[in-house]
Formats: sequence, structure tokens, C-alpha cells
Amino acid sequence: MIYRFKSYFREYPTHKMLPEMQELVMRFSPDILWSDGDWEAPPEYWGSQEFLAWLYNDSPSKDTVVVNDRYGLNKITFFEALYT
Repeated sequence: MIYRFKSYFREYPTHKMLPEMQELVMRFSPDILWSDGDWEAPPEYWGSQEFLAWLYNDSPSKDTVVVNDRYGLNKITFFEALYT
């Protein structure tokens, strides 16, 4: 049981969170995308750099989207971020 939980935790960003965030952007083209990931894991775990690169370069919202600064433990994004 513990093994399955650890496996799920390790795969959560790539199998659950990121696909759902991309789906939200693809379906609704938001102008603001608010993340609350400034806790317990570095941006590498969350896949923040890759997601933000896609968001600002290839997504339907690439020309208008603004994000906040919570995309990993103790990291501030240097995009058009809302500092929180």
C-alpha cells in the first residue's frame, strides 16, 4: 500500500496535474493562471519550467496569459508574474 502511494506521488505531476492544467488552458484560454505550488517540492518535481515554456510559447493563451509566482519550493518565476 505504501509503495503504491509513493508511486502515485512521484507520478502525480506528469500523469494528473500537468495534463489537467493543459486541458484547462486548451479549453478556456485563460488570461490568468493561478498556481499554488510554492510548497514541499522543487519546480523540477512539478514540471514547472516545461509547463511555463509551453504556456508562453505554444498555448492558446500565449499572448495574453499572466501567472503568479508559485511554481515550486522557494522559486519565483521571472515571467509576467503576479508576485504573491
